[in-house]
Amino acid sequence: MKPGLPRFLFWTLALCLSGQTIRHLSLSLQHPYPLEYGEGVNYLWSQRAGAGESIYPQISEQTLPQLHNPYPPLYPLLSSALSRLGFDDHAFYAGRSLSLLGLILATLAIFAIVKRRTSVGPAFLGSLLFLLSPMILRFGVMMRVDSLALGFSLQALNLLDQKKIKSAALFAALAIGVKPSYLAVALLLAVIAIRSKDLKSILRTALCGALPLLILLLWMQWMPGSDWVMHLSKLQGLPPDWPGLCNWFARFAGQHAPLLTLAVLAFRQSDPLLKAYSGLLLLPLVLTAWISGSQENYLMELWAATCLLSACAWPAFKAGQPRAAWLFLLLQLGLFYPVAPAPVFTRTYGQEIPAGQNALLSPTASDLEIGQLLVAELASLPGPILSADLGYLLQAAQEPLYQPYQFEKLRAAGKWSPQALQDAIKSSTFSAILLKGLAENADDPTFNADTQQAIHIHYVLHRVLGPWHLYLRK
Repeated sequence: MKPGLPRFLFWTLALCLSGQTIRHLSLSLQHPYPLEYGEGVNYLWSQRAGAGESIYPQISEQTLPQLHNPYPPLYPLLSSALSRLGFDDHAFYAGRSLSLLGLILATLAIFAIVKRRTSVGPAFLGSLLFLLSPMILRFGVMMRVDSLALGFSLQALNLLDQKKIKSAALFAALAIGVKPSYLAVALLLAVIAIRSKDLKSILRTALCGALPLLILLLWMQWMPGSDWVMHLSKLQGLPPDWPGLCNWFARFAGQHAPLLTLAVLAFRQSDPLLKAYSGLLLLPLVLTAWISGSQENYLMELWAATCLLSACAWPAFKAGQPRAAWLFLLLQLGLFYPVAPAPVFTRTYGQEIPAGQNALLSPTASDLEIGQLLVAELASLPGPILSADLGYLLQAAQEPLYQPYQFEKLRAAGKWSPQALQDAIKSSTFSAILLKGLAENADDPTFNADTQQAIHIHYVLHRVLGPWHLYLRK
């Protein structure tokens, strides 16, 4: 039976979603204010790396500042270098450009790997479906480490597929140097090298992979004032968040169900390289996906593997029932659209402007207005200021003293003393406090309820800008 109408509808919807994707990536890349909390954290360490300051400062439970860098130094070093080269249209431009580069590298790798096994058509289809995912749309261009690590990892797999072992080891090391959980290709390389029983090949592969990581390690060790061991060990001990895991994993599984099903069915028939890679990438997910702070971005590499397996299986899948096959893909695109619900925020009592968007949606004029007003307000105040988002604080040239999410979660788990922050709030050390929500109701998800109650007691609400509530000391 000819595919006919289903194929036409698929490509029509794909064209619409492609336009939406390009628009979203462009708006996000150009937006001069943070899209979400993680961008402010990455900007902090990129800014410090560019200034030659320690990106793993020594921390004490008894005193402020308390700031935590959860990642190796490669991303902030690259971001600060890119900013010095002229990618400085706004604070987040260099970091988002790196993420866009990672997204391009990942897409090209998927295309190349699938094309070698099938043809241009399935390769293009797999790359397109990868890019149209709402998860990729959300996280792909943010100033976060995930996209660049994914790009390096998939290019390592692409080079390994071409038998370019030493180059593959280099890119696998770069992926780990950006985010250590992207280690599936490194594990695969180790298995292949050991099974070859060629001592020279093993040593060369190990050298190409170890050298970049050794350079980063030496830099971390020799940087003045560096306490990288504490940052990458004790401060990573966030408690589990099983409800959060179930929530975001269910959302991912629901939106990507058709292609996930096809990938599972294709797994047994896939070639050994892709089968081994897909199996090994489950290991870092098992080790990391359950901790507090994990989101769908933890599944970006799993989604890439899903697109690889599905695209390689597409010709055989389509050959028997082409109409059903195109209906299957049309269903997948239907789950991708719309990417997020339309905003319903309006001006409400006490708000000067609408509440703006969230990280799922493209930034709008409302978000731009919120950012301008927030930064101007924070810049006019004396420091120090406690903020639920470090991005706005840094853009206002204010020095952050406390990184809320990380230490609030450690406090809740009984792994970090709350005394220093509580004393600073009660003694009105901060001239102002910026929360994403009302302190009286403990609306801000970044701070613990007891912290927000202390803020409510010792500070007075000054201004409401969209979702942001600015408090001044009494």
